[in-house]
Amino acid sequence: MQTHNKITQTALQGFINHFYMKVTFSISQVLLFFVTWLASSSAFAQTDNPMVGLDKWRIHLPYYQGKVVTGGNNVVYCATQYGLFSYNKSDQSLERYSRVTGLSDFEISTIRYSADDHLVLVAYQSANIDLIYDDHTILNLSDITRKNIVGGKGINNILFLNHTAYLSCEFGIVVLDLIRKEIKDTYYIGTGGISANVSQLAYDGSKFYASTIAKGTTPGGIYYADAANPTLFNFESWTKDTTMYQLADPGGSFTSIAAYSGKIFTVYSDTLKLVFDGTTWSDFVSFDHYAQSGFDVYNNYLMLKNVFSVAMYDASLTRVALFYTGLYPQADPKFAFRDADGSYWIADGSNGLVHSSGTAFESLHPNCPSGVGAYAMDSGTEGIWVACGGLIGTGGIPTEEQKGTYWFKDNFWKAYFRENDTIYNSLSDQNTINIAVDPNNGKHAFVGSRGAGVLEYGENGITKVWNQNNSSLKGLDANTVWVGGVDYDVDGNLWAVTNLNSQMLSEYKTDGTWKGFNIGATYADKYVFNLLVDSYNQKWINARGLGLVVFNENDPANPNDDNNTLLTTTAGHGGLPTADIYSLAEDKDQAIWIGSSAGVFVIYNPGNIFSGGNYDAQKVLIEQDGHAQYLLETEYVTAIAVDGANRKWFGTLNSGVFLMSADATKLIHIFNSDNSPLLSNDVQSIAIDPVTGEVFFGTDKGICSYRADATEGGETCDNYFVFPNPVRHEYHGPIAVKGLVKNASVKIADVSGQVVYQTKANGGEAVWDGNNFNGDRAHTGVYMVYVTNEDGSETCVTKVLFTN
Repeated sequence: MQTHNKITQTALQGFINHFYMKVTFSISQVLLFFVTWLASSSAFAQTDNPMVGLDKWRIHLPYYQGKVVTGGNNVVYCATQYGLFSYNKSDQSLERYSRVTGLSDFEISTIRYSADDHLVLVAYQSANIDLIYDDHTILNLSDITRKNIVGGKGINNILFLNHTAYLSCEFGIVVLDLIRKEIKDTYYIGTGGISANVSQLAYDGSKFYASTIAKGTTPGGIYYADAANPTLFNFESWTKDTTMYQLADPGGSFTSIAAYSGKIFTVYSDTLKLVFDGTTWSDFVSFDHYAQSGFDVYNNYLMLKNVFSVAMYDASLTRVALFYTGLYPQADPKFAFRDADGSYWIADGSNGLVHSSGTAFESLHPNCPSGVGAYAMDSGTEGIWVACGGLIGTGGIPTEEQKGTYWFKDNFWKAYFRENDTIYNSLSDQNTINIAVDPNNGKHAFVGSRGAGVLEYGENGITKVWNQNNSSLKGLDANTVWVGGVDYDVDGNLWAVTNLNSQMLSEYKTDGTWKGFNIGATYADKYVFNLLVDSYNQKWINARGLGLVVFNENDPANPNDDNNTLLTTTAGHGGLPTADIYSLAEDKDQAIWIGSSAGVFVIYNPGNIFSGGNYDAQKVLIEQDGHAQYLLETEYVTAIAVDGANRKWFGTLNSGVFLMSADATKLIHIFNSDNSPLLSNDVQSIAIDPVTGEVFFGTDKGICSYRADATEGGETCDNYFVFPNPVRHEYHGPIAVKGLVKNASVKIADVSGQVVYQTKANGGEAVWDGNNFNGDRAHTGVYMVYVTNEDGSETCVTKVLFTN
């Protein structure tokens, strides 16, 4: 980004007077003059600024865990555990698909490309359906997900035939007309017309074969029917096969079925692979009998997949390819197909999309975090850091999401996890649960783990592991240091709190030494979380279920003058509405905001805690629909962040995100999974990039971000600019003036000096909607942006080219 030179009012007026000499210009000449002047000026903002626009969303899902791959029209699509992306074979470009780009849902069940219909069908775990056409248009069909069906209604598999998609569902078979783009029929094929969990449907040229999975008291089995029968909706048109039961229990589950080379292939009870030659069933001899096996047919090859490998067979049932664990780095093949050029495309559980040509293997996926977890996040001058792991419940049961730590800087994710960080890979406990970014070095961060102590990170991953053997940190036992929280104080020292011991608080000083503090035996058997160091250098510790422990070291040279107290629900001792606390944050007025199972409350005067004054917590009373009520009193508030304008972002367990005014009495935005691209209403963490104002939300289903209209303001006008600039006639979104002095007054004037709009910055950013005071669209021209701080001591001017 280019910086702007300060322009005095005198210089500006001189320029205007010079421009409006007694010379006649046409409007085109005027604009040409301005464009030429702006282009040669250091004030001209670059048009290739990568910043995401105001009010725009981004999705940051992991794309390593490939599960299904499909291809068509020179594009390969890969569905992962959490998202979808494509690879263009012509230009080698990768493209993400998400709710931001037009998808209707997330958590994909399966995908399949139809060459006849020029589309890829995306089926979600919710039974929602999207059709992505070759021209990139997307059509949503939500009939199944909206239908009230008893039991599961997920989509297990897809079969295309004659512009029709046959969807194998947990209740039967849904027939989707791809020309009319509507549900044509539903087949309930179970005995007596009951629902059957259809795992897959095959077509051999004349018959349909459906494999079903045992469900409750309903046994599984193989059903077949004449495909030309006009009454397939009638269960009596389907016959349950009884010829194979010399090999298998009639009540067992059949997890897949495929028709290939004149034979029918199925998998029984996840392990036994059977083949039907038209007369009898027999065992299909293959290289293994591992669990989770399945057959499929793709591009005229038979695929056999299991938990460790994927094999391909030609029409003579000769194996032509085998992809297995160990064949290439972190190999975890899940699905594959052979391309027309003889190469293979593999959906890999660790590498995303893998292209295999001979003995070469290439991993392809968009840049992304290594996992979906985002239990804790923190921001600094160099972007956002994320601790991936998590805990369930008050007892701290670890989640299975242990994918290390990620760092987002300059629109690029850097992930540190088992596959690329040898120190992390060596840890016995890899659950990272809290994080603090060095305020003096945004490339340096400390991460608290559930068992391995404090992990120190640099640009290339973990540089040091701090535990009971090399620091003052104390653990549960000789091998386990469970860190409940980490944070920096105003002097740049790191603090950490550990669980289930009396010396639970430790300081890592800027001189490289550690010091421990014994808080007392009261907390020796307690779980502690959410360490916060406030502007008074007081340490706030959430002793879940007890209240808030507040510690003050006072004189570091005198260990006998340390103070600590427990804030409880008792009036005069904190007056907390509840001791069930989940989040803490300090705002720009030094007030402490507390998120709990009973909403939000605030301690406005934390400096009174050890001075004898009142420090009881207060609830915030707001007006909602004409009624007075306490702020979010029915919500579990799991995350709090404060933006550059001192506004409060509250994340909740069940209702998404609430943006409130600085005093939290006015609601500005509600974001949830219904009205926005927010991935889930279960929000675990929030962090705000102080430079861009982008707000990152860590949910139980991954990370997404929203470009808000507030940034951290400075004391001077440095690196300020307008974005976008120029503003083109087709753009009608918000126009941001960034990099301003804190809470500045901003006026926008035309070149004649007439003010057309004025506002106040949110922290270091102001927003113009492109309209004048009358609400009319501004005329084409160059507009001057005048910025002044509150006392008038700091001013700056920039400009924006606006076309209408």
